[in-house]
Amino acid sequence: MKTRSFVSILISVVLVLLLAGGAGAYWLVSRNPLLLMEGVEQAPEASVFLSRQSPLVVSLLVHPDRLTAFGLAVTPPTQRKRVQTQWQHFRQAVFGNRELDYQQDIQPWLGNELTFAVTTPDIDRDALNGEQPGYLLAAAIRNGDKANQAIQTYWQRQATTGVDLVFEQFAGVNLVYSDREQATPTVGTASETALATAVVGDRFVLFANHPKVLRDAINNLQVPELSLSRSESYQQALQQLVQPHVGLAFVHLPQLAAWLEDTDANSSPLPPTAATATFDSVLMALRLDDQGIIADTQLLTAPGQTIEPSRPEFTQPVSALQYIPANSPLVAAGHNLEQDWATVTANLDGYEALQKLLHQPLDSLAQQWETKPEEIMSWIQDEYALGLLPQENGTQSDWIFVTQQSPELSDRLTQLDQTVQQEGISIGRFTIAEQPVTAWTKLSAMSRTVATAESKLDRKANRKSDRSNPRESVTVQAEVQGVHASIAGYEIFATSLDAIAQCLESSQNSLVATDRFQQEIAALPSPNDGYIFVDWLALQETDRSTSSPLPKLKGRLAFLRPVINELRTLTFSSNGSSSTAAKGTLFLRL
Repeated sequence: MKTRSFVSILISVVLVLLLAGGAGAYWLVSRNPLLLMEGVEQAPEASVFLSRQSPLVVSLLVHPDRLTAFGLAVTPPTQRKRVQTQWQHFRQAVFGNRELDYQQDIQPWLGNELTFAVTTPDIDRDALNGEQPGYLLAAAIRNGDKANQAIQTYWQRQATTGVDLVFEQFAGVNLVYSDREQATPTVGTASETALATAVVGDRFVLFANHPKVLRDAINNLQVPELSLSRSESYQQALQQLVQPHVGLAFVHLPQLAAWLEDTDANSSPLPPTAATATFDSVLMALRLDDQGIIADTQLLTAPGQTIEPSRPEFTQPVSALQYIPANSPLVAAGHNLEQDWATVTANLDGYEALQKLLHQPLDSLAQQWETKPEEIMSWIQDEYALGLLPQENGTQSDWIFVTQQSPELSDRLTQLDQTVQQEGISIGRFTIAEQPVTAWTKLSAMSRTVATAESKLDRKANRKSDRSNPRESVTVQAEVQGVHASIAGYEIFATSLDAIAQCLESSQNSLVATDRFQQEIAALPSPNDGYIFVDWLALQETDRSTSSPLPKLKGRLAFLRPVINELRTLTFSSNGSSSTAAKGTLFLRL
């Protein structure tokens, strides 16, 4: 063999090996589930089917099987069976209630987008016959032939069980649903398990809980000006996204607030007081973390409304957190509570249900102290920390509040002591954990009848009398209205002696000192304007003994139960604002 021929063959072999190795490496890398953490940059195409006033829209922009692979990749081998079981439960919750089999009816043709939406709080816009929300699931098509075949096979199975089918042509699209689902939706008629389908070309398969939801979706497609995809604020928010993501969530605040309030939100475009609200929607870009989900959040201003731009200032958690016990399931911490409260109140003006969710902690504290929330906030000059403490005996939970000491606060406490004394409340001072504590207590007298033995003199005077006479016994009961203590430049307020004792003894076991909390805030950007931390599992236990809007909220969002059931904690930080959006980051630990 000539040298030149040998060299040519050798080069060819090397090139083939390099190409094969490169292709193999690309194949491995492209299928690496951890690449999901890098996300994608696309927007949901299914927004063309949705009204810009849909209360809630959640889009997954990668194939759901890749999420399963990601979950298995970041899970220790001993726990991977649990992850697979959770994914099966999720698929069952989404598809199983409608007798859809994911592997048989969905997986063969499903593309890289699943968009779920609450399209309307009430399908027929008539509150008199009961409320029935509209639900739409838009699934992207990867293989059109398999999609059509799978949907036809599904309905054939339904027909063999005796279900009467309706085939309707609407604006050039075939709608299929059972005969019972064409009735006017009333309570018990259009249930969450009802199903109507439509295949829109080679782009999407639409699933809905009533054919009217499908008709509305197709109308939005044919009149783009009505759809979410043409919303100016929505498009501006999409342009502000700076990091790739695996999904998006969109909330229309007026419709969501009306839905939570049990009002007929569709009788007018907006609830009466929401028309002048500063904000009207929220957009969240969802990213994956090896411990959960990170949501980059934008609270979007309503058309014609603007806010003052701001930048976050703080790189460390406020020191007031050192007095919040580690078992507190709900904590808010930051700077200048009075300003934060005024901003939230003004921005959510008109959304009463949403205000209740945010205002409840301070309202509860103020009610126990028989004062106003505005009075409490006037005490705070700089950093603050507010926390909920559950009671082991199942009684009403305690609230604790920590702020920096100042001459102004000292003066206000002196005035408050004078005021409560005028209202008949006693002031007591004693020591807990070697720290002086002041308690405001309300004394109340309780009387009961007791039997007392007669004296010998009484019996001699009246031989026929009973050997005992009843008399009134009066006892004094002290009810603690509030407690406060000074320590190391901070003032701690609490609703009970036990709560303030936990605060004063929490220096070795405070929330901010725990690895758990440090891991939570490590997932959030810095600098920021403070934190809101929620231990979801512990809060649900606390909620059973506390007056709260959470039960109603959880009832409304029952369709998200597969995700909510996996939620452990959530932590939020504020990250400043532009003229059209307030920005923040939410970390959901699963």
